[in-house]
Amino acid sequence: MLRGFCLFAIFCFCIFNHKILLATNSADKYWQQQVNYQIAVSLNDQTHELTSEIKIDYTNNSPDTLTFIWFHLWPNAYKNQNTALAKQFLEKRKTDFYFSTAEQRGYIDGLAFTINGKQTNYTYHPEYIDVARIDLPAPLYPGATCQIATPFKVKLPETFSRLGHIGQSYQITQWYPKPAVYDAKGWHPMPYLNQGEFYSEFGSFDVQISLPKNYVVGATGYLQNPEEKAWLNKRSAETEARTVFDKNDLDFPESDPEIKTLHYKANNIHDFAWFADKRFHVLQSSVVLPQTGRSVATWVMFTNLEGHLWKKNGILSVNKALLHYSSLVGDYPYDQCTAVESSLSAGAGMEYPMITVIGKSGATKSLENVIVHEVGHNWFYGILAPNERDHPWIDEGINSYYEERYMAEHYPEEDLVDGLPKALDYFMPPPGERDETYILYQVQQRQNLDQAITLHSNDYTNTNYGVIVYAKTAKAFNYLEKWLGTPNFDAIMQKFYQKYAFKHVYPEDLRRHFEAESGKWQEWFWDELLPTTKPIDYKITKVKLNTEKIGNTNYHKLTVTNKMGNTRGPYPIAAYKNDEIVHSVWYDGFGGEMEVLFPAGDYDYFRIDPARVVPEIDRTNNNYRLNGGNFLNKHMRPLKIKPLLSIETERYKPLYLTPIFAFNTVDKAMFGLALYNNFLPARKFTFNLLPMYALGHEREGGLKRDDKWVGTGNIDLNLTPKQGIFSRIQIGLSGKTFSHGYWKGKFDTIPNTFTYSEGFRFTKLAMAVNLRFRPKTLRSSIKTELTARFVAIDKAATPNFQIDQPDTTFYFTSPSAMVRDDYNVAILRFSVNNSRVINPVSLALQVEQGTRANQGSLFGKAFVEANYTLSTRRKNKGLHLRLYGGLMYNANLSLYDRSFRLNAFATDGPNDYLFDQAFIGRMENDNFWAAQIYNKSGGGLLLRNDAMAFSLGNTEKWMASLNTSYDLPIKLPLALYANAAYYPAPGYVGASSNLLFESGIAFKLIPGMAEVYFPVLLTGDLKTGVKTMNNPEKSKLNNYFRRVTFMINFNRLDLFKTLRDLNLNTMIG
Repeated sequence: MLRGFCLFAIFCFCIFNHKILLATNSADKYWQQQVNYQIAVSLNDQTHELTSEIKIDYTNNSPDTLTFIWFHLWPNAYKNQNTALAKQFLEKRKTDFYFSTAEQRGYIDGLAFTINGKQTNYTYHPEYIDVARIDLPAPLYPGATCQIATPFKVKLPETFSRLGHIGQSYQITQWYPKPAVYDAKGWHPMPYLNQGEFYSEFGSFDVQISLPKNYVVGATGYLQNPEEKAWLNKRSAETEARTVFDKNDLDFPESDPEIKTLHYKANNIHDFAWFADKRFHVLQSSVVLPQTGRSVATWVMFTNLEGHLWKKNGILSVNKALLHYSSLVGDYPYDQCTAVESSLSAGAGMEYPMITVIGKSGATKSLENVIVHEVGHNWFYGILAPNERDHPWIDEGINSYYEERYMAEHYPEEDLVDGLPKALDYFMPPPGERDETYILYQVQQRQNLDQAITLHSNDYTNTNYGVIVYAKTAKAFNYLEKWLGTPNFDAIMQKFYQKYAFKHVYPEDLRRHFEAESGKWQEWFWDELLPTTKPIDYKITKVKLNTEKIGNTNYHKLTVTNKMGNTRGPYPIAAYKNDEIVHSVWYDGFGGEMEVLFPAGDYDYFRIDPARVVPEIDRTNNNYRLNGGNFLNKHMRPLKIKPLLSIETERYKPLYLTPIFAFNTVDKAMFGLALYNNFLPARKFTFNLLPMYALGHEREGGLKRDDKWVGTGNIDLNLTPKQGIFSRIQIGLSGKTFSHGYWKGKFDTIPNTFTYSEGFRFTKLAMAVNLRFRPKTLRSSIKTELTARFVAIDKAATPNFQIDQPDTTFYFTSPSAMVRDDYNVAILRFSVNNSRVINPVSLALQVEQGTRANQGSLFGKAFVEANYTLSTRRKNKGLHLRLYGGLMYNANLSLYDRSFRLNAFATDGPNDYLFDQAFIGRMENDNFWAAQIYNKSGGGLLLRNDAMAFSLGNTEKWMASLNTSYDLPIKLPLALYANAAYYPAPGYVGASSNLLFESGIAFKLIPGMAEVYFPVLLTGDLKTGVKTMNNPEKSKLNNYFRRVTFMINFNRLDLFKTLRDLNLNTMIG
């Protein structure tokens, strides 16, 4: 029996470890190519060009015979708008390169490759002009070396990405022909991208740079020129003595006519970058490494732009970064480290071997943070060299983890959120919870907009490249560190560094090493936390006190849940007394429900993950109270009423109560309180209630109104399924009630005595289901939605009246003649919106069915609306086109039901039958507020029509319209517009045409939100119709300005809707 059990155990051990054994055997056969460079390059700072020659000794250390070599010609990424870089720019909503001129762009040319002195051919990659294949004239056998040589020229682009110049400040990166990596997984040719870094072969560099003598150059490698070293030391002494840096003094001095040639050498590196600027100040220092005692020379080079920050903290930050990473990971292997300031903001915050480039920081601590991070890349990009394009997390994420350890060590009392104005402090969580990276991660994960850590770099949205690759990976490795124990984790990482220094590492290398060195099960980390978006959300649901005894120790039994399918990461539980931790225990992870034992004691409450190291989706359920709390919910956080907004905290449950003010022409000033429960991150169930008291309109003739309470409200359930056809399901109930207008007139029983007016009250209830279809990728700019709404309206209708033709005075039959109009509208809308940054386009189809109480069917309506923008160089400007076509059927409408009809004009207050928009003077006539419209509906004509012929521009049959506007290419927000609508058989006396046309000038103060429209040209019935508007006896306004309209889109100010629809993936570009 025992023998059989032992055999079974050995069998299981072999099965469990077979992958590790195979991988170890594979690792023992590791090889990598050797690529040694000799480059001579000259800079022409008048034409911004490089002229160069390169010789490459390529050694084939693989077991394979090579017949070709893939080369990266990455300056060609800047050649035209069809490159992979250009396409990625547009996806990331960056348009500068798309609209650039040929003079602003760059390229590489003059190539004439030879192999061992023999001319050879090269062909471009079928998809990428910045990748080429060089066919070898003879096979390159294992162990053999060939020499590849070519002249080349580079036209340097302006500031778009990492390579380029601003004036005579140069960033020369990814600039020379470079062989792609060939490793055990094959060739790795790749186009240059802005989001997505690099993978290059190790080797040596011997580089000579010729340029005007007064340039200061920072470069990879060791400077070989004694006279240049002496000059830099002199400039360093001058900078040390300098006390003032004028940030406005950034002019370039004249270039020295004398040319100098600088010589640099370096071994065991896989890239070479250099930076040149005549304005650079220089500081020099050194640091002694903690393990080997070697001295490393450190340099910083910077302009006046933030000279005071660099003088104070630049060189110190480089030194501290070298000490930090050397202590925790392993000593820095090179003898020099440099940080330079970048004028080229698009390429700032970027690392290269032995040198890093830093952008504008704004504060001393921010500069320190960025320098530490970028210097740290020497370890996880320069020395441990993963394929960053395929596995960006190995470098960016692990490096961010060590950066966070640095900040925690040097600023232990400060949260990550730092430097915010004191006024914003109120909106942040309490101290200890102000980790902006975790907050952003929660915002993304709550909406299922996060992504796995292990994706290809180009698969991430712009937001998630930072939130996931950098921040979530850092949190993941902090989690692993705390679980393994810091000393153990550090020892494992140091051994990994020693083993894989100057090698290409893959995720499987890291996993194999950690599992072998720790001896602990880590599938939860490598198979769940890193490669999936499965959340973690542990919760204590029950506690039984003193239910178990093991030996002499009593235990409480805790029931813990973590939804089945979640990541099964380990988790700690701490017991608190008087808000101090008494005891803490780590437990193995699981999915589902489990009972765990916790040492018994006198505790007030338990808390899961007290140090906040587990990247949970929701921390608000982590507490379980033994003393106090609600008997139905031991997780109940105390309720705290707060005005305004604040980010979610685990310490209390906020209920927001904020004073509000509103105004319309009937209710007048309205004062109230907004009651709501949500800000960030989003929650499933949200509500906002806005009751207000109106000081509003009194009936004339001494009749007082008693309906002073008005307001709005929404209740929403927001679901974000991880799988299925829909990515978001939103179910909502909303309502609003206000006075929307009043009629003035005379009692026909007592003509010409006094005016009587009556306020109109409306009440709206709406139910809606919005289904958002899941896009193919989160990077997609296409949003597809299906919305079903049911809207119930109860409003005061027009009283019984007769029209006195000479002066159109309304005569009321009695003060009680006001009647109610109750109707319902069922709406189904399907929309597709491609919000691409160039030439966005959208399409919507909507069907409506209206019914009225005691009448039955009221109308049927269907319309289609298409929008297209032909983009121009200025952001968000272009030629805007809108096509609209509508059809009505089964219409059963009276003369005064014109608001339901198809309308050639943009929606105004009286025609907003769904009460979707907010109008200050909804039923106003013949005054300023009657000019408010909503221009994104109906036929879209912008002319004011409240005093025109009653049936002008509306029909119960069909209608088609075209709306155009062109944003003028000037600084003023002006646009030209032209609109036309066509409809059959106008139903009013004097109609002369089925076509209505207008054109004019729009002043777009805030495009789409606050705009004013000035008509210039009117034709046909519009021109005739304005005569009524121009009647001086009927108009209180100037004749021309009687036609002007304006839009104030108050719905754009709806914070609650903005939060419901928040998508950081489309906001940050």
